[in-house]
Amino acid sequence: MDGDSLRAVTEQTITDPATLRRELDQIADDGYAVDWDEQAIGVGFVACPLSVDDVLGSISVGGPTSKLRREEYCETLVRKLEAAADDICVTYRQLLNQRSPLPEDTFENI
Repeated sequence: MDGDSLRAVTEQTITDPATLRRELDQIADDGYAVDWDEQAIGVGFVACPLSVDDVLGSISVGGPTSKLRREEYCETLVRKLEAAADDICVTYRQLLNQRSPLPEDTFENI
């Protein structure tokens, strides 16, 4: 592997940094990511970010690539993942707002 490429896991893995940058730009524009056989042949993923002030992580669903490549099915998954991500972020914000500060001596005996 040279310094200008990434390690391939499958034949579908993006290994060219410029191609990966374009893919990341598309993901940012779309608001979700898809993976067709990039990690395992026959397995695809759809993912949406979890964002509270900044991106915290993601939520994803994996399944057979053949099923996830069906446009209507994929769109349905994206909508459901976006709704789940929104619910998680709302709950996270509520928990942050309910959390009371720790007393100053909380860590003294650790």
